Order: sequence, then structure tokens, then C-alpha cells
Amino acid sequence: MSWFDRNRGDEPADEAWARLGSVVEQAHIAPAIHAASGLSGLRRYVLRFQLRGVRVRVTGVESEPLPKGGGPPEPGAFAANVGAVEAALGVLARRFPRPFTFERGAIGVVRGGDPEIGLSFRFDEDADAFTLAELDHPAGEPNPTEDPRYAKALSAWESRIAPVRARWLVPGREDTWTLDGVRLTITGPAGNRVLGADPIARFWPKGNRFEWLVETPVGEEPPFVEPILTVTMGGAMELAVFAAVRMKRVGVFQAEMADERGEILFAALRE
Repeated sequence: MSWFDRNRGDEPADEAWARLGSVVEQAHIAPAIHAASGLSGLRRYVLRFQLRGVRVRVTGVESEPLPKGGGPPEPGAFAANVGAVEAALGVLARRFPRPFTFERGAIGVVRGGDPEIGLSFRFDEDADAFTLAELDHPAGEPNPTEDPRYAKALSAWESRIAPVRARWLVPGREDTWTLDGVRLTITGPAGNRVLGADPIARFWPKGNRFEWLVETPVGEEPPFVEPILTVTMGGAMELAVFAAVRMKRVGVFQAEMADERGEILFAALRE
């Protein structure tokens, strides 16, 4: 007998499902898991959790890379948002309608390119038997930065990326700067500094929007041929330094533009 049938007793199945579904919606679990999965990209994984006293703790994630890229949640996003997932599951545990109770559970997560998210819940003995193989493969296109070709190229170029990353230049608080063609001028208390530089991209942290400024793509991998991308700040910095290396430059300049939108400029240093 399944966990659901064991707990519902004589209650009609459709009525029991409706009661459970209402509590799941009230707990706002889907938005929390969506945030923990990352900004965008295909996702397919099983999240396991356990009730410990009055709190719920996430105990593990089971996944595997998808052929087109994605699969597991993005590590940074998951670390930043797992607490919100646990809080939402705690609300679920406290509000579960009697006689439904659980000690442990699993959620199957499938997110396509929409990016709508689908969740499949299992509890106790049903959770123990739940596996990744039971989940459908997500439809849609992956985030270009998760494409296997990009990951392979990033790994292959890492030894050349490291020294360029080490020459990351950010103007000081009292500095002003201008980029005129390929001429970067930084003016501050120490005087003027003029460097050769080429624009790489603009990035808007508030909307996670990354837009290339190079005249031609610096590589054949998907992120380099897409004119606009959705990435985190960390992803934007990774793309900028990889582009600088492909452009055979020696460093990266990063600075906020003089506007109210928080726009950031990345440029490749020639010297």
C-alpha cells in the first residue's frame, strides 16, 4: 500500500489530493526550488529531505548531466537558496492535513526551457523507492553556458585563463575612467593611466542580462554566438575572462557605467 492510500483511509482520493495540493501551494515550495535550481537552464534531479524534530533538512540531491547541458541544480544558486527550500518544506510539514504525516520525503524536479518547473512529491516508504529514472527529460533549449561544448572548452583553456584572471583591473573609488575606441584612460589621485583595451560586454546585474560588444564572436561555443545571455555576476565574469583569452589579451577591466541602472562594462586589456 502506498503512503498516500495508507494515510487517506476512507477519504476519496480526489478530495485527499486536493487538500494536499492546497497545502503544497500555500507553502510556496515551487518558487523556492526554482530559485535553488539556478536562473535558467534544464533541470532534472531528485531532492531528498528529512523531518528532524520540528525542522526539515535537505539531505541530498541525486542527478546526472543531461546530454544538452544542465541536469543538477547550479551549485551557487542551490547553496544560496537551500535554506528557503527547507523553510518552505517546514511550512508544508506543519500544515499537512491530518491524518497525513511524514518523516522523510523526496521531490522530483523537472524544469524545461520555459522555464516552468514540475514537482513530484513522495513521502516515507514511497520516497525511499523513488529514483531519478522515473522523471521525464525536460524539453526546450539549455542555457548556453551549460552546454557541454562550453564546459569542455573552459576546462581545456583553464591554464591560459588563470594568468589573465589574475590581471583583473577595477578602478578605485576616487577614480574616473573613459574608454575611447581602444584607449582606456583612468584618472585618479595618482594621476592618469592610459592602457590599450577592447570592449567585451555589458552586464546588468539587476536583470542578469549579458550583452556582447565584440565585433565578431570570439569562439564557436554557444555562449559566444548568442548576442544576449542570462547569467549571474559570476557567470558574466567567467565569460569576460574567457573572451579576453580568446582575444589574446592579458587582462580584464571591470567598471560600473555612469548611469542609474547599475550597468557594468567589461573590457579586455592589451597590456
